[in-house]
Amino acid sequence: STDIDNKAAWKPCFTVNGIKLPTGYHFGITATTGDLSDNHDILSVRLFQLDMPND
Repeated sequence: STDIDNKAAWKPCFTVNGIKLPTGYHFGITATTGDLSDNHDILSVRLFQLDMPND
């Protein structure tokens, strides 16, 4: 979700219906700043298919 106006009014970034994903997989995103406390903004996530099925 996003809060582009910084008003604690979070809204979904997008919604996709009718998608069938296989089970047993995860999307994981982590960030660290060492000893400091900070927030991190994810600006983009790109997904690619690694193996192309035979035609």
